[in-house]
Amino acid sequence: MNVSGKNQPGPSGTGAFAWELTRAQGDLYVYIAALTGKAEAARDILQDANLTLCREAERYDPCRPFLPWARSVAYYEVLSWRKRQLRERLVFDDTLLEEIAAALEPAPQVPHAQLDALEGCLQKLPERMRKLFESRYVAGRTVSDLAADAGRQPNAVAASLYRIRQILSACVEDTLKGGAHADS
Repeated sequence: MNVSGKNQPGPSGTGAFAWELTRAQGDLYVYIAALTGKAEAARDILQDANLTLCREAERYDPCRPFLPWARSVAYYEVLSWRKRQLRERLVFDDTLLEEIAAALEPAPQVPHAQLDALEGCLQKLPERMRKLFESRYVAGRTVSDLAADAGRQPNAVAASLYRIRQILSACVEDTLKGGAHADS
């Protein structure tokens, strides 16, 4: 049997399946493209169908027309493709897309002058304040943990951290202003 289902001369034996599959490629492509409406998808699905047909070659009955059997395999491949498309379809609305884009933008770089000023100001802090600041902001310890270690209330530790941040902010600002006056 050949692709059309009519008895015509063709190879027999082990090459018959390969011959039928090769002859059916054009018809299968058109069939799949008509079902999907997408040429690129049709090419991919045809390759998947070819793999399935080759795996199932021993199930093919050479006494029956090849093309209807091959089309049924291709049909199920199209269904699988459609399920994948539905699962993979991820469409963001404009607002979410803008938020993602903003999140992916690199964080603004802190100028070196500000970092240098902060390091200098940290060194000027009394040791007790510097250790509290570093425990919280460098080591990442919680206010509750710091309060428990010091035998203080968490709100008292939070207030101390606030005062330290205020001192550092004023110091950095003064240092940068002093640096600007020195350059002029």
